[in-house]
Amino acid sequence: MKRIAIMLACLLVISLLAGPASAAIKGVRLYRAGTSDGQSMRFRVVRDERGRRLGGVIFGQDFQLPCDDGTTVSLSRGFRSPQWFFEGRTVTVDYWYEQDIIAMHIVGTFGPATASGTFRYTEALLNEDETTRLCSTGDLTWTAERIYPTPGTST
Repeated sequence: MKRIAIMLACLLVISLLAGPASAAIKGVRLYRAGTSDGQSMRFRVVRDERGRRLGGVIFGQDFQLPCDDGTTVSLSRGFRSPQWFFEGRTVTVDYWYEQDIIAMHIVGTFGPATASGTFRYTEALLNEDETTRLCSTGDLTWTAERIYPTPGTST
C-alpha cells in the first residue's frame, strides 16, 4: 500500500511540474522552500491568460506531520488548483477538503528570485479502533528561492 501511495505521489509531482512543452517554459516558475521546522516544499507559480496564480504545492518526500498522540505520519502529496490567484505579489490559499478532513492555509509573497510566507496543514485521521487523531504542522514560516527558470532568465 505504501508503494502505491509513493507511486501516486510521484505521478502527482510529475503532473504538477510537467505540462505542454510551451507551458513548461513560458509562464511557469518553480520555487523550492524550506520551512521553519526544517522540512521542504515546492511551489509552482503560473502566469496564463487568466492571470498569475499558485498552480501547485508539493511537499518534500520526507515531510513529516506530527499528531496529537505523539506519532507522526508522512505527508507525501501535492495540491493543484486553478483558483489560487495572486493579489499583487501575494497569494492566500485557504483549502478545505471535507472528504479526507484536510485543511491547508498558505500565505506567500513571491518576488522574481525569492519568496516567503506562512503555512499550516492539518489532517484528521481515523485509527484502526475508529478513534481519531489530529495531525498538524502548526504555524510554520517558509522561505523559498526560485529554481526554474533560473533567476535572471526570461519566463
